Amino acid sequence: MQTEGRSELWKAVWERKGQTSATPLHHLNGFDLLSAAEWDEMIRKVADPMDLRPGQHVIECGCGAGAFLASLQRQYPGIRVSGMDYSASLVRKAAEVLDGRFDQGDMRDLGFLPEAAYDRVISFSAFHYLDSAEDAERAVREMSRLVKPGAMMVIGEVSDAAKRDEALEIRRLSHRDQPKLSPEELDHLYLPKSMFEGLAAELGYGLAIVDHTTLNMPTYQAARYRYTAYFKDKQA
Repeated sequence: MQTEGRSELWKAVWERKGQTSATPLHHLNGFDLLSAAEWDEMIRKVADPMDLRPGQHVIECGCGAGAFLASLQRQYPGIRVSGMDYSASLVRKAAEVLDGRFDQGDMRDLGFLPEAAYDRVISFSAFHYLDSAEDAERAVREMSRLVKPGAMMVIGEVSDAAKRDEALEIRRLSHRDQPKLSPEELDHLYLPKSMFEGLAAELGYGLAIVDHTTLNMPTYQAARYRYTAYFKDKQA
């Protein structure tokens, strides 16, 4: 099992994916086992607590090909979207299908983006590709700089450290017939909820954590070990 270097190994996978013509869009973001309807249903259930309104500016850190943002725009008309990702090929895909600013970069260093400029700052299903908990904490602090006072930051689809053994077995079964993505042995980063609780207190947010077991997505096996952290009402 690799630790350091996980991010670079996965980056190579996403660069290759971005050079294909796979459809629908969420398959480019790695959700090959979900139909388009199931994808939109999951995104709606994750996004409803965000209280999205027309005119709000949403940025996704680790946006991949833009599948999450595209689903948001289908279901919450009138929002503005931007994104960033470390994969140049996927950022190009996102820019092709969405209007907005899309940058290649590293979510652990977001100095190229304007501070306190966004109503919702989101990362969905990206933190488990980071190298370490320290990198995850750094990414949260960087994302927090982008949030307007009183606004919200959301870290979605986090793999729960408390359910790691269960997750490994679920992934072994669900991916046994899937093509191997890399000659390297790939794994995910699993994070404890307590990490986000400490960061919320440090950065001046209220916090709600929702287990994806409550989303009622029986066809999506990863929901059994994932959660979303909603950082609310950022203090000025």
